[in-house]
Amino acid sequence: MNKALSLKKIFKWLTSNPKGFSSVIGTTFMVLVVMLLSSSVFLWTLSQNTLYNEAVRDKNQLEADLLNERVRATEGSYTVYGDGNVLVSTQVRNLGPLAVEIVNLWLMNVNTERYNFTESLNINLQPGENSALAINVSLVGSTAEHTFTSWFVTRRGNVVPIEAASVDEEEAVTWAKLAEGIGSIVFNFSTFRYYTYSGNKLGNYPEGNPTFRIPYGETIAFGFMLTNQNPYQEAITFDEETLMWSYFPACPGHENGPFWHIANVNPDGSINATYTPITLEWGESKLIVFAKQSGGWKVQQRNSLGAINLLIYGTFESGMEYAQNIPFVSVYAYD
Repeated sequence: MNKALSLKKIFKWLTSNPKGFSSVIGTTFMVLVVMLLSSSVFLWTLSQNTLYNEAVRDKNQLEADLLNERVRATEGSYTVYGDGNVLVSTQVRNLGPLAVEIVNLWLMNVNTERYNFTESLNINLQPGENSALAINVSLVGSTAEHTFTSWFVTRRGNVVPIEAASVDEEEAVTWAKLAEGIGSIVFNFSTFRYYTYSGNKLGNYPEGNPTFRIPYGETIAFGFMLTNQNPYQEAITFDEETLMWSYFPACPGHENGPFWHIANVNPDGSINATYTPITLEWGESKLIVFAKQSGGWKVQQRNSLGAINLLIYGTFESGMEYAQNIPFVSVYAYD
């Protein structure tokens, strides 16, 4: 009862004393504002801390992915054609556990110290995937006698140097012994490609289509790198009789498919009407094209696997006759 009377007295005093009542109301609002501001600062600090932790986590993940990205580019070779255009051929392997996207190829001419790069390549490699690449880079002032170096850049920022197909002294002896048994000309599998052509002109030359699946029924041509590993270090000149022929063993009675003669190709992809002998110096690698398709496709060869043989005929630098058969690759003629 006394408490109730006391509260009534206090309330009556507050209502009869405006200054005291205003002080209480002001204090109450001040406490509310302080609590609201404190809560806002606490929530803002919490959100900033969350953003910081997410940024640190993303950065750590990016660094981990960067370290786990393992790509190797080997068998690098360079073919100069036209006015300073360089075809870079290589075999790329994704050796890491992550998918990799290659975005750029850089090329440097060691002799002129000039360099250039491609636009976005958008080449994607899944873990364990291999891919044969042939990419054109424009580099003014380049000639076949110049030395080049090149490298890929991945989306994550890793740099992948392209390793040249070098031959040291021990390897040279090995190649020489092999050449004595199987022939002086060596074929580079990673550079195999086909071209479609019409109007006596190759499409997408010199890059072509780096695959072993070829379109059945179309007029096509083939290109690849050949290297002269003659043990006596002599140049070899290819005669116009040099050709490729196809054989489809699953098509009884219709095994022989089209064949293709060696051809001279201009920088714009056009094929010369007449053949000028092509010479391969000792140790030199060169893109050789076989076009001028003869013979037609047979119905039984649709969606079938065929063997492609290379028949080389020509002369050594000394004038001696040279001939070699390379049963070197299989193709699938898809419809």
